[in-house]
Amino acid sequence: MHALRALTVGGQAAQAAGLAEETIRMLSEAYGEIDDSDGVVGQAAHAVVDAHKQACRKARADPERLAEWLVGHVLGDGNDVTDLDPLDYADVLGPAGLARMRLLAAEALRRSPRGWAEQYLMERLVKAEGDVDALIALYAKDLLPSGATHLRIAEELDAAGRESEALAWAERGLRDTSTERMSTAAWSITCAPDTRGRTGRPRRSRSDGTGCGRSAP
Repeated sequence: MHALRALTVGGQAAQAAGLAEETIRMLSEAYGEIDDSDGVVGQAAHAVVDAHKQACRKARADPERLAEWLVGHVLGDGNDVTDLDPLDYADVLGPAGLARMRLLAAEALRRSPRGWAEQYLMERLVKAEGDVDALIALYAKDLLPSGATHLRIAEELDAAGRESEALAWAERGLRDTSTERMSTAAWSITCAPDTRGRTGRPRRSRSDGTGCGRSAP
């Protein structure tokens, strides 16, 4: 790590970034075969990632090429050891790199619509952009029978101040599921105080006929 930082400070940041990526690759490949119960390998990997970020900033790395490397790493098997967050590179990526990353993430999600890493990466990128509609569309593609996805959608809409839509999704969750968690969450969204100054105002009665003046389930 000291050698990588020395290269960065010494005007060879691009070389440092390349060496860091190769080191991350080797650590990732070896991680499954190593007993890292003391966390030494993980700490070393995190230090290399930090050095990589510094080198990329100093070298003004090509945004689209960096986006491709980040997506490849995050969606590969190697991110267990680094726990790398691609949005930590947002300042280096800039609009062009972030757009490239979202495009690659969308393509990966189309190939593996049930892939956890693909879903999580796309969710992170959409949330970072503040695109509530895209986030809702992403969640709505895979509605869990437990109602957990309905709940997430309702909560996101409620947080965005889109109360009627939040209520509609909560009510849909109540229709589609019968879990206690979903019922309680829908109650909360229906009867929660309005945080914009009209404290305690009921929004609407629940679709099951239980009004806001009655006890929550």
